[in-house]
Amino acid sequence: MHALLKAVPDKAALLVVGDVDQLPSVGPGQVLADMIASAAGARDAFDRGLPPGGQSQVIVNAHRINQGIIPDLRKPEAESDFYFVEAD
Repeated sequence: MHALLKAVPDKAALLVVGDVDQLPSVGPGQVLADMIASAAGARDAFDRGLPPGGQSQVIVNAHRINQGIIPDLRKPEAESDFYFVEAD
């Protein structure tokens, strides 16, 4: 991110889009979280509604994680947008 910001010309604008509830970075740093915490620059938030005709299990489980509740990892009985795949 440091190299990217150095490369952006002074007269350019940089738009960063991300999910405030995103999982932490796998590598070093937490670029989006650090940018939000710094309060530098303008920020806005928007919410995406649930898909028509049902609830997204990704969203349901994301809310559970944010509330400190373990997500439902059982195999879904019907088609779903959330599947837990156990791996070594």
